Amino acid sequence: MAESSPFSSYLGMNHAPSDNEIDLLKEFIENQLSSVGDLTRRIQEAKGAPAAELEARRNAHLKLIEDHSRLPSPIHRIPDEILSLIFTFCLESVVTTKYGPGLSRRHISVVLSHVSMLWRDLALRNPVLWSHVPVRLPPFRCINILPVPGS
Repeated sequence: MAESSPFSSYLGMNHAPSDNEIDLLKEFIENQLSSVGDLTRRIQEAKGAPAAELEARRNAHLKLIEDHSRLPSPIHRIPDEILSLIFTFCLESVVTTKYGPGLSRRHISVVLSHVSMLWRDLALRNPVLWSHVPVRLPPFRCINILPVPGS
């Protein structure tokens, strides 16, 4: 089975690893890659049930590598204030149609608030993103129900 990770509590979170943690992450990933290489070689040599078990172990290592490779992403190192400012600039780049952008799942404020828990919190706390909420109404057709005098 793949070894346990000292970073498992950070997986799927917006944790910004320190420089020291990044070095430890790289070492952990290198160890996992080495294990994958060893398991791949053993799978090629094995047949039947042992090969299936080795493949399952290799897949577990590959999943750990994938999950841990996301942690040192530069986006996690941007301070919240700067990220919130970037969100504001995104709002300025929205192109409106003749009816306005409408409020939908594609509205930039909504999109930003659905990326992650951190981004949702930042977007909801940024009043500029919500100061102008366009609402698009469908075209309205007036139907004359009352009889027109003289007709």
